[in-house]
Amino acid sequence: MSQVKPAQSYIDQERAGVLLEKWAPVLDYSSDNVKAIENDHSRLNTAILLENQENWCLRENNAADLEECSVQLVAWDTVEQ
Repeated sequence: MSQVKPAQSYIDQERAGVLLEKWAPVLDYSSDNVKAIENDHSRLNTAILLENQENWCLRENNAADLEECSVQLVAWDTVEQ
């Protein structure tokens, strides 16, 4: 990866490297219909986007699990009375 210009840097170089390594299988994927992402700026932005999306999905899943648990506890409590 080329150096990200300081004015364009969203995250530090170490974090950028970690994200690019983590998401390399997606960024490097290619097929007859899809080319690998080769532009450094696009690779970093896509890695950040994928990381944010993963974090959102995990938070939503945890929130849904907590909500489902609360509904079950309320239902159980009303049955017991």
